[in-house]
Amino acid sequence: MTSPSSEGAPELVILNRDEEMRPFFGIFFRAIEIEAKTPRTWEETRIWFRYSERQRRQQRDGLSLPQAGIDGIARLLAERYLHDGDPKRWHGRRYIDSGLRAFRDGIYSARGLVFLRSATNSQLDWLLAGRAFARVHLALTGLGLTCQPNSQVLQEFPEMAGVQAEFNRLLGVEEPAKIQMAVRVGRARAAYVARRRDPQSLLLPG
Repeated sequence: MTSPSSEGAPELVILNRDEEMRPFFGIFFRAIEIEAKTPRTWEETRIWFRYSERQRRQQRDGLSLPQAGIDGIARLLAERYLHDGDPKRWHGRRYIDSGLRAFRDGIYSARGLVFLRSATNSQLDWLLAGRAFARVHLALTGLGLTCQPNSQVLQEFPEMAGVQAEFNRLLGVEEPAKIQMAVRVGRARAAYVARRRDPQSLLLPG
């Protein structure tokens, strides 16, 4: 289903039939696999990761295991193993393989996919897409649903080019159009509430 957009706002594309979604599940998994097995991109993820509730409470940004649906004893053990982001453990085969298995399980549990497609790819488009995603997220929450962005396939670095081209073909997207957000939707026993930055901390003085 495609929802019409107001002028300038991204177009909303929704898929909820298994035969429509399944090709994207494979693409999402290949994309996270590329990110995890490309050292420079996986290192960037390590830097943005938050490894405890204390870090998440203090820094109020970044990525984390509970945001990906990994909680309880599994989260505690994984965060203890990662030891505040020890590079050797983060880049080691043991953590990458276990993380990919968990990510794959999450992808294939989705009951819907949401895409935000813009006609161009300017900074204004990025802003409008962020605003649109905030509204989508609030609407899903109101329906008792949870969501998680699967943005790896949208990243623009050489190793991702082939998977991204396949992704764009499936959605009929050609430049200058751009998919700005790719989100899986489903239900969770308990949704993790990610912390938000204080807007004042993002403003420059003067």
